[in-house]
Amino acid sequence: MGEGKGLPPDGAKRNRVSFTPVGLNHDVYSRVMARPTDWRRAQAPAAAPHTDQSTTLCTLAPGETITRIRLFFELTWSSANLYAFSGVPIIWGIFLQTQPSGPTLDPFTDASDEGWLWWEGVGLRNQPAQSSGTLKYVDQGPTDPGYRDIKAMRKADPTTGSFVVWRCKVSPLVPTQAIFAQVVSSCLVILP
Repeated sequence: MGEGKGLPPDGAKRNRVSFTPVGLNHDVYSRVMARPTDWRRAQAPAAAPHTDQSTTLCTLAPGETITRIRLFFELTWSSANLYAFSGVPIIWGIFLQTQPSGPTLDPFTDASDEGWLWWEGVGLRNQPAQSSGTLKYVDQGPTDPGYRDIKAMRKADPTTGSFVVWRCKVSPLVPTQAIFAQVVSSCLVILP
């Protein structure tokens, strides 16, 4: 097909030509540009309700770069009150920090900080519970299936390395409304 238009007939050769910068040998370019990667996985089950929850998704050594995060999250709460979470803002996000504990960015007060790899508000949907006790309603979120494919690159601190942190927080305006939050993640890290 491409032979009559000056393109190499072999698909691999066509790709090699189109992705290698002009004037560079493909084999040399591949060795220079290709860096090994590593998938790092974590999970944080919803063990108890919280108004502010954070967990480390992975650690980065100096010289490593986070490049992609595949993530699933779910928020739940049960209540006898139909409107327990109606209009309650919940925000979660992912960021890098150099300290091993205690999140450094707050989703509400640091919303415009450039340190966020991802920042998102979420609402809960209310539905009748399937139990016959005092819990009449279940609030669940997000309203979509909860899968995210986050493509944001950040390089670890060159001296100490960094921690990739997930944080979920209920609005401080309603500090008594705690939720169960769970997260499962796979982090793609480019090695040095």
